Amino acid sequence: IMEKTNVNIYEYNSENENNTSIGLNVKAVKVAHGNFENSYGFVVRNETNSLFISGDSSYCDQVEKMILETKASILDISFIQSKPSHMGINDLEKIIKYCNNKKIITTHMTPEAKEKIIELNEKNIIIPNGGDEFSV
Repeated sequence: IMEKTNVNIYEYNSENENNTSIGLNVKAVKVAHGNFENSYGFVVRNETNSLFISGDSSYCDQVEKMILETKASILDISFIQSKPSHMGINDLEKIIKYCNNKKIITTHMTPEAKEKIIELNEKNIIIPNGGDEFSV
Protein backbone atom coordinates (compact mmCIF):
# COMPACT_ATOMS: atom_id res chain seq x y z
CA ILE A 1 0.00 0.00 0.00
CA MET A 2 2.70 2.48 1.00
CA GLU A 3 4.52 2.46 -2.36
CA LYS A 4 1.29 3.65 -4.00
CA THR A 5 0.92 6.63 -1.68
CA ASN A 6 1.59 10.09 -3.16
CA VAL A 7 1.69 13.32 -1.22
CA ASN A 8 1.19 16.71 -2.81
CA ILE A 9 2.77 19.63 -0.95
CA TYR A 10 0.86 22.88 -0.56
CA GLU A 11 1.82 26.33 0.58
CA TYR A 12 -0.35 27.38 3.51
CA ASN A 13 -1.86 30.83 3.20
CA SER A 14 -3.18 32.00 6.59
CA GLU A 15 -5.10 34.92 5.04
CA ASN A 16 -6.99 32.78 2.60
CA GLU A 17 -8.41 29.28 2.62
CA ASN A 18 -7.27 28.76 -0.97
CA ASN A 19 -3.95 27.06 -0.37
CA THR A 20 -1.85 26.62 -3.49
CA SER A 21 0.22 23.66 -4.53
CA ILE A 22 3.94 24.41 -4.69
CA GLY A 23 4.22 21.73 -7.32
CA LEU A 24 6.03 19.08 -5.32
CA ASN A 25 4.93 15.48 -5.22
CA VAL A 26 6.46 12.94 -2.83
CA LYS A 27 6.12 9.23 -3.52
CA ALA A 28 7.18 6.46 -1.12
CA VAL A 29 8.98 3.53 -2.76
CA LYS A 30 9.73 0.25 -1.03
CA VAL A 31 13.46 -0.50 -0.66
CA ALA A 32 15.47 -3.32 0.91
CA HIS A 33 16.90 -2.84 4.40
CA GLY A 34 17.99 -6.21 5.78
CA ASN A 35 15.20 -8.01 7.65
CA PHE A 36 13.00 -4.92 7.89
CA GLU A 37 9.83 -5.42 5.85
CA ASN A 38 8.68 -1.81 5.76
CA SER A 39 11.58 0.33 4.59
CA TYR A 40 10.98 3.14 2.15
CA GLY A 41 12.87 5.63 0.08
CA PHE A 42 11.22 8.65 -1.47
CA VAL A 43 10.98 10.29 -4.87
CA VAL A 44 10.38 14.05 -4.80
CA ARG A 45 9.22 15.58 -8.09
CA ASN A 46 8.09 18.85 -9.54
CA GLU A 47 7.26 19.64 -13.17
CA THR A 48 10.91 19.62 -14.31
CA ASN A 49 13.05 17.86 -11.71
CA SER A 50 13.13 14.70 -9.65
CA LEU A 51 15.16 13.43 -6.71
CA PHE A 52 15.39 9.93 -5.24
CA ILE A 53 16.24 9.61 -1.53
CA SER A 54 17.14 6.01 -0.72
CA GLY A 55 16.89 6.24 3.05
CA ASP A 56 18.57 3.31 4.80
CA SER A 57 18.73 0.79 2.00
CA SER A 58 20.82 -1.92 0.49
CA TYR A 59 21.26 -2.07 -3.27
CA CYS A 60 18.13 -3.56 -4.84
CA ASP A 61 16.08 -3.43 -8.05
CA GLN A 62 13.98 -0.52 -6.77
CA VAL A 63 17.08 1.57 -5.96
CA GLU A 64 18.44 0.96 -9.47
CA LYS A 65 15.08 1.80 -11.05
CA MET A 66 14.70 5.05 -9.10
CA ILE A 67 18.26 6.18 -9.93
CA LEU A 68 17.51 5.66 -13.61
CA GLU A 69 14.12 7.44 -13.43
CA THR A 70 15.23 10.55 -11.54
CA LYS A 71 17.67 13.38 -12.24
CA ALA A 72 19.60 13.04 -8.97
CA SER A 73 19.81 10.71 -5.98
CA ILE A 74 20.69 10.89 -2.31
CA LEU A 75 22.08 7.47 -1.43
CA ASP A 76 23.02 5.61 1.76
CA ILE A 77 26.62 4.57 1.02
CA SER A 78 27.57 3.47 4.52
CA PHE A 79 30.41 1.01 4.13
CA ILE A 80 33.31 -0.15 1.94
CA GLN A 81 31.45 -3.41 1.22
CA SER A 82 27.68 -3.54 1.12
CA LYS A 83 25.72 -5.19 3.90
CA PRO A 84 22.17 -6.56 3.93
CA SER A 85 20.85 -3.23 5.18
CA HIS A 86 23.19 -0.62 3.66
CA MET A 87 24.98 0.07 0.39
CA GLY A 88 28.74 0.09 0.09
CA ILE A 89 31.41 1.47 -2.21
CA ASN A 90 31.09 -1.69 -4.31
CA ASP A 91 27.45 -0.70 -5.02
CA LEU A 92 28.42 2.90 -5.76
CA GLU A 93 30.94 1.67 -8.34
CA LYS A 94 28.13 -0.26 -10.11
CA ILE A 95 25.87 2.80 -9.97
CA ILE A 96 28.55 5.05 -11.48
CA LYS A 97 28.67 2.81 -14.56
CA TYR A 98 25.00 3.30 -15.46
CA CYS A 99 23.90 6.58 -13.89
CA ASN A 100 24.95 8.67 -16.93
CA ASN A 101 26.67 11.35 -14.84
CA LYS A 102 23.54 12.13 -12.81
CA LYS A 103 24.20 13.80 -9.47
CA ILE A 104 24.73 11.33 -6.64
CA ILE A 105 24.79 12.76 -3.13
CA THR A 106 26.21 10.27 -0.62
CA THR A 107 25.03 10.03 2.99
CA HIS A 108 25.31 7.85 6.09
CA MET A 109 29.03 7.21 5.46
CA THR A 110 31.56 5.73 7.84
CA PRO A 111 34.85 7.69 7.80
CA GLU A 112 36.43 4.86 5.79
CA ALA A 113 33.65 4.90 3.20
CA LYS A 114 33.84 8.68 2.89
CA GLU A 115 37.59 8.47 2.31
CA LYS A 116 37.10 5.87 -0.45
CA ILE A 117 34.38 7.94 -2.11
CA ILE A 118 36.75 10.92 -2.17
CA GLU A 119 39.40 8.68 -3.76
CA LEU A 120 36.98 7.75 -6.56
CA ASN A 121 37.21 11.39 -7.67
CA GLU A 122 33.97 11.26 -9.66
CA LYS A 123 32.73 14.69 -10.75
CA ASN A 124 29.05 13.79 -10.38
CA ILE A 125 29.37 12.51 -6.79
CA ILE A 126 28.74 15.06 -4.07
CA ILE A 127 29.92 14.36 -0.53
CA PRO A 128 27.99 16.80 1.64
CA ASN A 129 28.88 18.51 4.87
CA GLY A 130 26.24 19.42 7.44
CA GLY A 131 24.20 22.41 6.28
CA ASP A 132 25.11 22.08 2.58
CA GLU A 133 22.36 22.95 0.10
CA PHE A 134 22.01 21.55 -3.42
CA SER A 135 20.03 22.23 -6.55
CA VAL A 136 18.78 19.46 -8.81
